[in-house]
Amino acid sequence: LWFIGSSVLPLWTWWGGPNVGVPVLVVSSYVGYLLAGAWLGAVPIGSRAGRELGILLILTGLWTMSATARLTGTEQTNVVLYGYDRPNVLVMSVAAFVLLTQPRPAAWVARHPRLHRVVGAIATTSLGTYLAHALILDALASRRLGIHVTGASLPPAIGIPLLAAAVLAGSVALMLGVRRVWGLGTLLGAGTPERPGHSRFNRLDHGETTIPAA
Repeated sequence: LWFIGSSVLPLWTWWGGPNVGVPVLVVSSYVGYLLAGAWLGAVPIGSRAGRELGILLILTGLWTMSATARLTGTEQTNVVLYGYDRPNVLVMSVAAFVLLTQPRPAAWVARHPRLHRVVGAIATTSLGTYLAHALILDALASRRLGIHVTGASLPPAIGIPLLAAAVLAGSVALMLGVRRVWGLGTLLGAGTPERPGHSRFNRLDHGETTIPAA
């Protein structure tokens, strides 16, 4: 119901389908993600289902890129298919979340200390990172920092992934610094520094096989 009411029907109307007449909002897309994460994070899947989800994730991603290129043409990038409430984004997000929270990926992360720390830093600062990344993108695109950087500064196939990785790293680093200021980290969603040996992610080293929710 969340998928249909919050995603499919609005997009169907946008593409010219008949208006349903009565607004249908099962649950806000953001709240829906939280509820889906709380439920799906505890659902184990078999190897066959994992392969199917992986194929679905790849196909949906390829379709999103090709459809965006088709909609854009020679004009400014059309990002209508990248909204949080678009069906393709919901499918990709849910598939990626389920795959990455399975025991095998979580155990693999736990065996690599550096990657383990990176995942832990991203998870504990996720809300603050979400808030900060838009500010960083705006600052880079608006020349407020004396430079002008967008995903189109390089060929998009290269520029967009590089910009996404750089902004993610910058946002996480900013939040890691902010949370050292007493009270400010909690206020801005950057989390609070955890005592050595008490990180939630250390539980992966003691028999737990799922990554805890941020």
